[in-house]
This record gives sequence, C-alpha cells and structure tokens, in this order.
Amino acid sequence: MKARHHRGRRQVGLTLVAMLVLLTFLAAMISTVLRANVARLRYVRARQHNASALYLAESGVQEAIHSIVSDPERRGASGATSIERVVGEGDYRASWVQPEAGVYDIASVGVARDGAFTSSRISVHVRIHVRPGNGDLPGVVRVLSWRLGAKPAMTPGGKPPS
Repeated sequence: MKARHHRGRRQVGLTLVAMLVLLTFLAAMISTVLRANVARLRYVRARQHNASALYLAESGVQEAIHSIVSDPERRGASGATSIERVVGEGDYRASWVQPEAGVYDIASVGVARDGAFTSSRISVHVRIHVRPGNGDLPGVVRVLSWRLGAKPAMTPGGKPPS
C-alpha cells in the first residue's frame, strides 16, 4: 500500500513539473512575441513621424514659393526672408534667398512632435527659377534642384540634438 501511495505522489509531482516546464515555455514565447510587436510599433511610429516631418517641410517649401510668386515684397531681393508655422503636432520653418535674378534657394525644416518630444526633423533644400507672369498669364516656377536631409531627434522640448 505504501508503494502505491508513493507512485501516485510521483505521478502528481511529474505532472506538476511538466506543467511548470510548459508554462515557462509559453511565457518565453509570449514574451518574444510581445517584444517583436513593441519593436514593430516603434518602427511604424518612427515612419509616421518621418512622413509627417517631410510633409511639414514640403509645406514650408510650398508656402515659400507661394510668397515669392504672389508677393514681390517677400521675394528676398534685399536678404533672407522666412516663414514659421505651427501645424497640429509639428511645425515648419522655411527661409529663402535670391542669389541671382529669378533664382531662389529655399530651405525648409519640418519637425514632427510626439508630446513634448521631437520625434523627427527633416530638412528640404530647393532651388527654383521664377519667371514672372505677363498681365493675365501666371508666372512659371521651375524646380532646378531638390535635396532631402533627415536629422532624427529624441530630445525633450523639441531642442535639436547636440
């Protein structure tokens, strides 16, 4: 009778050990899946913030072109001219100079923010040639060059990284 009682305890003990091994294995798998999902989420957020920063920088370029074409006083003939705007969870700054007649160099920086942190900063540099319109005909803007520069940042208060 004692042998039978020990055999029952042994089976319960082996079952308990097997369950603990199985639970440990499942916990490790769940942990791995969660880490992969968190990494994927961070990647997707970074891509979204980069896209937002690019769109903001492009908005700055578009507004600068509009100002150059529509307002002769803001064409930058007497020095650099600039625009700053806050849009939603980000902002852009665009400035331009006129190095020669009809040619403008525009630099625009788009900054996407995630709360108090700057999550992405992208700059766009564009050189355009503007031919003013005559009477009823609108002016013509031709893009001579377009360069993209990216500067990722994760600093409090939106300050650029050092």
